[in-house]
Amino acid sequence: MISLTQQQAIEHVLRDAAGDSLFLFDCDGTLIRGDINNACFRALLPLGLIDDQILPSVWQRRSPYALGDDDYLELQKLLMLEHGSRGYFEWEVKAFRGLPRKTVRETAIAILLGHTHGHNIETHTPVWHLAEAVKERAWIVSGSERSCIEAVADLIGIERERVVATELQEIDGIMSAAFEEPGINWEANKVKSLDMRRIGAAYLCAGDSTGDWELLQLATHWRWCVVEIGENGAAYKRIFRDRVLEELKISVDDLELGFYAFENPNGMNTLLQVVNVHE
Repeated sequence: MISLTQQQAIEHVLRDAAGDSLFLFDCDGTLIRGDINNACFRALLPLGLIDDQILPSVWQRRSPYALGDDDYLELQKLLMLEHGSRGYFEWEVKAFRGLPRKTVRETAIAILLGHTHGHNIETHTPVWHLAEAVKERAWIVSGSERSCIEAVADLIGIERERVVATELQEIDGIMSAAFEEPGINWEANKVKSLDMRRIGAAYLCAGDSTGDWELLQLATHWRWCVVEIGENGAAYKRIFRDRVLEELKISVDDLELGFYAFENPNGMNTLLQVVNVHE
């Protein structure tokens, strides 16, 4: 285990990359800290642009202008209990039905640039800087709705054609509630989406949750794992962290915030980025 600075970590994983090496990045929690799909939903709901018929009946009687953080956490917990993590992610993407992609994309850009209030999204993370360094060979592979992720790609300088995300079918330029194949772009569907584009491996893959586990297996040289210290984060992030640490044969107690390289002559190298739970 080698402790590194941020710049050393980026240089370390790039040292053996060839000119045509591919890089695959998850978005939420990896390229950015926070969830851009959720932030867009929260920004659009008070504007009356989200169909309130998708909300639980008790929520339809609430004024969206009076909703705070605790209200959204209550909604998230309610929906996760009803649908599970995957079902909740599907619900959150379908919330954009009836909107043109441009509206969602422009909302996402405003949030990422800090032009809206109350949305805790951190850009220019270490993985963001890595992606900027290899933007001509980088792909973003995300479970969030495509328009949100195109906004991230635009700001990093990655072509929109190299965004692989969850897509809703369009009818006359308006998003419907039906998914394009293969559906919610999470877990095994990330690999399936890439396979549809004839991408079966990459020099480096980066992720932060169980939704990225299959994606990370496509790495030929490095997997960049963002892991959170703390027990009050999302379960699918804690499970991911514990699984990575078990493979590396270390515990949370062995780590401080920072970057650690684990080189394996007989297998996959791991760059571990240790962060606090994102509030």
